[in-house]
Amino acid sequence: MLDRWLQSIGKAQFVWNFDLFKNCSMMNCSHIECRKELIGRRVSHTEGSAARRCGSAKRVFENNQQCEALAIISKSRVPKNVKQQAIRLLKIECKTNN
Repeated sequence: MLDRWLQSIGKAQFVWNFDLFKNCSMMNCSHIECRKELIGRRVSHTEGSAARRCGSAKRVFENNQQCEALAIISKSRVPKNVKQQAIRLLKIECKTNN
């Protein structure tokens, strides 16, 4: 399921919007606020795509798979800056030495 969720979110978008997804999964913002924020950041252009990204990201965090997701992204074929940020987040959020 994690691969499907990451595909729905977009690996780069998961990394660049990690804090938003994390905060919204912890109920610090609503699903509607998450969607509006993604549209405002021009990550998603429609309500539907923003809703899919927010919903999938919430499931990643609810299932406590954010560290696994970051590890997958850090080893994926993504732009170097995305990979580097995923590694930084792994070190901070997951206390790893990757």
